[in-house]
Amino acid sequence: MTGAPAVVVPRHERTLPDISLSPGPVVRSAYVHQVRRIAPETLVDREAELAELSRFCIGSDGDPYLWWRAPAWTGKSALLSWFVLHPPAHVRVVAFFVTGRLAHQDDRDAFVDVVLEQLAELLGQPMPVFLTQSTKDAHLLGMLTDAAEACRRLGKRLVLVVDGLDEDAGVGTAHSIANLLPDRVPAGMRVVVGSRPNPSVEAALRASAVVRSLDQSPAVVDIRAGAERELDEVLHGDRVGSELLGLITAAGGGLSCADLADLTGRRRRDVESYLQGRAGRVFTRRLSLWQAGTAPEVYLFGHEELQQTAVRRLGEAELAAHRQTIHAWADRYRDAGWPATTPEYLLGGYHSLLRSTADLPRMVSCGTDADRHDRMLDLTGGDSAAFAEVTSAQEAVLAGGGSDLLAMARLMVHRDHLAGRNTGIPEALASVWARLGQPNRAEALARSITEPGRRSRALADLMTLAARAGDQARAASLADLAEAAAVSITDSDRDAALAYLAGAWARRGDLDQAVRLTVSISDEGSRAVRFATLTRMRAATGDAGHATRLARLAESAASSISDAGERVDALIDLVKRAAGAGDADEVAALVARIEAVAATIENQDDREGVYATLARTIAGLGDVERAEAIAGGITDRDWRAVAQAGLALALAALGETERAVTLADAAAAGAEQSIHPKLQEAVLYDLVRVYARAGQIGRAAGLRRMLWDPKTGEIPGSRVLNELVTVLVDLGDLDAAERVANSIPVPYGRAWTLTDLIPPAAAAGDTERVARLTERAYRAARSVESSRWSVDTASNALARLAATTARIGDIDRAEEVARAASDPRRRSQALAEIAEYAAKAGQPRAAALAADSERVARSDATSAPQVVVDLIRPLAGLGEFDRASALAAVIRDPETRAKAVADVAEALARAQAASRSTNPSGKASQSDHASLVDAAIRAGDLDRAEELAGTLSGSETRAGAIARVAIAVAEAGDLDRAEALTRSLGNHWASALTAVAETFADLDHVPRAEALVRTIRDPDARDRALTRIAEAAPDVDQAQALAATISDPRQRARTLATLAESAAAAGDADRARTLADGAEAAADLIDNPYWRATTLVELVRLAHGDAAKALATKVVALIDTTADPRERQFVIRQAFAAVTATRDTDRAVALAVSSADPLDRLRLLVKIFKITAAAGDSGRARSLFGLAEAQVQLVGEPDLRLRALLDLAIAAGPENAHRLLATALFHDYPTRSMLFYDATPMHALAAVAPAVLVAVADEVLHLS
Repeated sequence: MTGAPAVVVPRHERTLPDISLSPGPVVRSAYVHQVRRIAPETLVDREAELAELSRFCIGSDGDPYLWWRAPAWTGKSALLSWFVLHPPAHVRVVAFFVTGRLAHQDDRDAFVDVVLEQLAELLGQPMPVFLTQSTKDAHLLGMLTDAAEACRRLGKRLVLVVDGLDEDAGVGTAHSIANLLPDRVPAGMRVVVGSRPNPSVEAALRASAVVRSLDQSPAVVDIRAGAERELDEVLHGDRVGSELLGLITAAGGGLSCADLADLTGRRRRDVESYLQGRAGRVFTRRLSLWQAGTAPEVYLFGHEELQQTAVRRLGEAELAAHRQTIHAWADRYRDAGWPATTPEYLLGGYHSLLRSTADLPRMVSCGTDADRHDRMLDLTGGDSAAFAEVTSAQEAVLAGGGSDLLAMARLMVHRDHLAGRNTGIPEALASVWARLGQPNRAEALARSITEPGRRSRALADLMTLAARAGDQARAASLADLAEAAAVSITDSDRDAALAYLAGAWARRGDLDQAVRLTVSISDEGSRAVRFATLTRMRAATGDAGHATRLARLAESAASSISDAGERVDALIDLVKRAAGAGDADEVAALVARIEAVAATIENQDDREGVYATLARTIAGLGDVERAEAIAGGITDRDWRAVAQAGLALALAALGETERAVTLADAAAAGAEQSIHPKLQEAVLYDLVRVYARAGQIGRAAGLRRMLWDPKTGEIPGSRVLNELVTVLVDLGDLDAAERVANSIPVPYGRAWTLTDLIPPAAAAGDTERVARLTERAYRAARSVESSRWSVDTASNALARLAATTARIGDIDRAEEVARAASDPRRRSQALAEIAEYAAKAGQPRAAALAADSERVARSDATSAPQVVVDLIRPLAGLGEFDRASALAAVIRDPETRAKAVADVAEALARAQAASRSTNPSGKASQSDHASLVDAAIRAGDLDRAEELAGTLSGSETRAGAIARVAIAVAEAGDLDRAEALTRSLGNHWASALTAVAETFADLDHVPRAEALVRTIRDPDARDRALTRIAEAAPDVDQAQALAATISDPRQRARTLATLAESAAAAGDADRARTLADGAEAAADLIDNPYWRATTLVELVRLAHGDAAKALATKVVALIDTTADPRERQFVIRQAFAAVTATRDTDRAVALAVSSADPLDRLRLLVKIFKITAAAGDSGRARSLFGLAEAQVQLVGEPDLRLRALLDLAIAAGPENAHRLLATALFHDYPTRSMLFYDATPMHALAAVAPAVLVAVADEVLHLS
């Protein structure tokens, strides 16, 4: 850690800090020893100033900032360092002395590192680990607040002392130390700063700060004279002195005697003798930056003025020669791979030298050297120093105009690698450390989790543990941190984090806080579920009135869900919870409401799905008669089977076995014919339970055969058999359960189910069975690695087995199993879970297991970050298939890896297709899901094709196959048979009916096509189908007549517009005009302003001249017809599209600028910029580009701002694209694609600089 922090306290109190809050190991700061090097042995004639400092720090009046301002050589540092070592009673000091004479002690990063360490010691906790650049500053300010509060609780005051603000390398910039100082100081804290008079410092400090001047001390006059005289002697002396002076000056300080001996080839004792003898007043010594107390001390000038004098007198040519010596020295260690013997200066101060001389090539070389970063991690215990190096190099690239896009891209890869290589630390570890009596370490670990959702959950768990331990103050602080993390989430995960935190408050017993958080959940369904849970908890406390109010809130949230199906799901959940609370009246009211909602659903399939779910729910509550009545009205085979299975399960639970089996048989028959795999599987789970309860174990096991996979010829069904095992365990038949588990053919499923059997076997005291199950589960999991299943799947199974084994108390075996997991992340998580069980059991090994879990997680550098995923598609698009495939191979997540491999295969197939002639028929090849059917169609064996299509499982697969057979039959001339086949599907497979009808229309059988389409029940699907056959109809009159029957005005308008375009293309201007007028009339009937605008824009593109402008004006007028901001934004986009279609640039710019959303405004400006540039108006294009670039900084959300930069970079010309992309790559890389899937930084690189993209891929592969 940079500049180890500690609490600087009076010498007589130099023991464990009395504010320490933890019995666990805490950090020990060595910075106090640095301060002792700065402070004089005796402070002369400063009694008045010390008295004023004491009054300021103890007093409660006036501004909390005190600024000692004086020229060089007045003794500011002597005064403040003495004060830091001798503070008043009841004052606790943390300090930092900025000095440009010592590398890496003159910037904001060093300040943060040093002060963080001191605060950590003061609070009695470990240093926060693995902080990124974006979290370090926040941690500093947070820990300042914590320390100030801790001091106040103990009757003390925290004082922050910062000297030398004028020597800050970032002075005058946004990255200065002064700009980081808190404007509002917490808990009575005081801030004392010292500097020379400097306008930039003055501008950054509070205007109300108390300013004091300092007169020059007589003692300082003598010191200055002696030092300057000695410097002259060294400068004019022998070669030894001038060489040592030159190297220390060129290095910027920080070289030890051993370093100087290595650089000069002289003996170490000769170097030390010279520096401490003849040059003793020119130089001073400080402790090593990262190894204080163990590494040799380093040398620097005794005063800033001496260094400046040496720089002037040596001259640039001589300094450049000395710098070259240092560069050669660094190259020697770099070529050796930065071994453990690498001097500390080369890993810390050397980069400051490169930065001060703007040596960009060497800065980039250091910033992209993974071996160097690994050595820095070994030395410092973290990645902060390496991260700062990379960031500094990126800033240097931007300062140079951002033209070196390759350097910026390579640095981005390494920055992302550093930021992500410790993200896999399990969140459960924080709770483990808390259980082990180390709450500060636990909190530091939880706060270091970068993903806010995981961080919030970890902090919420710590809050619960702190509350149970009686530490209410800590619990309150943790709750605030957890909530801050939750509300910082900008996507749908925010609701989940808030719900988890609300649950933690509820478990703590504070239902009011839980209600407050629940109100802030945006998703109505999630809010309803959480309110229902709180209702039950409040009712359990006896507060019936409050419980009733919460129930009404739950019902209100559920009722406000716009989607009827989702609303029913939420209401059904409330039914279950009301039934659990024994509130029969509430159950009846909710059921009636569900039935009312169901009656409003127009789509028959959706409506019957609601009735099936309701029947299952009511049956499960015991009202079988009413459930049967509801199920009796369901006509759809699949949904009827769902309802029947639920009824059978309810009857079995009531002991009516015979009725249950009869209903189960009917449900099984329906499930066997099911064309909906998920519904089929859900039915089978219920039936397994019914048959097992009836003693028909073989029949229950045989149900899995319905899940036969025609593609692979396998009968997986592991989940069905797992369900059967669960039922057998419930029935107490462990022998049968074990036999079924052993029969599961898929190794992963077998390992999973055998693992599930271990706890009930342990509960039964059957140790022999436990040992047997554990061994068989272990062998099954290990066999997954050698099967077609992935190593990741094997690791999942092993980790689950390890956790289960730990849960029953066998920690030794659990650890052995966990260590067999090949995936480091899953191994780390398993070790964390084992540590948690060990901690609960009070086992001393828990701490070692937890520490090992951290070590494994931090060493996991093979997890593919988002940049790897984002590289694959654009690389494949460039034809770099080998590189893309190699990158796909490093992705560990099976689903993500499969998607990446598919992307590469798809791009390769497109490339191959482009190099050969396409299918003469123009028809695309069908999916592999029904390849046998397609083969029969291609062979002309339509009877065989029809037979095969009828045997397919899966609703969509079978419907699609039958439709393809019907199309082939129709094309062969047998329209009657084709129609009969299609009608056999029923009336709710709109896509299949539409496809066949379109074929009829193509064959000039429009009436038959229309008759088929009219059977579609869903109005929207029917209108879409009418549009398709109207567009396919060869006869324009027929097409126009069909369009006129479309009920939805939007669909009708779009169809008429398409027909108008076809008429215009055919040269029939009159008909085109008539159709266009009809389309406009239909558009005017659309109620929604956005859809009306969208439809009118299509007409604008068809029209010409004044007619087009009139339609565009109509679209613009729609902007003021909506008060909803989001809808207004949509209409503005359509209006923009309309006026750009008419080439009205001025109006388009005005509309773009009127957009309230900065990102939207930017995108519209980019579009008009591209249009203007393409038209050759370079002056206007430059103006628009400047306007667009100014919008980027107005986009608040970081990921959206990145997207804005990428949009602009892709649109920009060569002179701006590289600069903008370099700026974009300086952002933290998005952790997931979200809306970046086809507009990631990697896609932008492919568009602007494909060679750089290839170089990035090579850099990533090298790191992997």
